[in-house]
Formats: sequence, structure tokens, C-alpha cells
Amino acid sequence: MPRRSPLPANFATTIKDTVEFLERLRTLMNEKLAAKTGKPSNVGLKIISGHRTAAYNRRCGGARNSRHVTGQAADVKP
Repeated sequence: MPRRSPLPANFATTIKDTVEFLERLRTLMNEKLAAKTGKPSNVGLKIISGHRTAAYNRRCGGARNSRHVTGQAADVKP
């Protein structure tokens, strides 16, 4: 079985905040798109990268103080 890195103590709170922020971003993006096109929009966000363990963050070349490690960052695209 692979070794797993422990999650940060406040992970549940930080990941919830991150998810809520992403939902607000998605909603705003859809509102702006609807205003621009005149049609309802429900485009989603594809999460490219979310939480990373410290070891994985190092392997993929993430920043030393990456917020991905604490669950406070996500790379997304519409």
C-alpha cells in the first residue's frame, strides 16, 4: 500500500472555502457569458489540479509554498 501524506489539520475548512470560491467563480462566469450572448449559460469549470500532497507537489514542479498543499488552490479551465 502506498504511503499517504497526512492532510493539514484545517483541511476540511480550507477545502470547503476553496470549493465555495470556485462555485462563485463559475456562477459569475455564467452570468457574464449570459449577459454577453443574451442566452442562458451553464458552463462548468474543469479542475485540472486541486489538493496535492507535498511529495506530489515537489514531483510535479509546484511552488515550494504552493497553496495546493493546503487545499487553498485549484487550477481550472472552463
